[in-house]
Amino acid sequence: MSESEAPAVESTGDVGTQAVKFLIVGAFAAGAHYAIYVALVLLASAGEVPATGAGFVVGTVISYTFNSRFTFQAEQSAETFVRFWAVTLVGGLLNAVVVWLLVRIGVHFTISGVVAIVIAAAFNFTSHRLWTFRERHELP
Repeated sequence: MSESEAPAVESTGDVGTQAVKFLIVGAFAAGAHYAIYVALVLLASAGEVPATGAGFVVGTVISYTFNSRFTFQAEQSAETFVRFWAVTLVGGLLNAVVVWLLVRIGVHFTISGVVAIVIAAAFNFTSHRLWTFRERHELP
């Protein structure tokens, strides 16, 4: 089979290493989100909702920047930036739906929150790995 006929395969690196890096970046981004939130509320007298919105944007930009370079070793582009935001927003919606459903069936809100975070994080990681930052290589 010639190079031009070789089927494309996805090459995204070692999943275990990427998952650990994803969790590290997520913790850093969440910390930045929270720091912005608290700083805006305490130092700028901002309302809680706009403050957490600003923190979310900053945390997401940090997450995109470090996950693209550190976790997935991918080039940053407008396409991956838009894909990253799409996955992040769907993951946030998934988180809210899981909490809503679990609380509705009687699961304590604290447990519901933890379960939702784990499910949304798994969704985000998988989606970023297989869609946002996928690389296409030709087989030899």
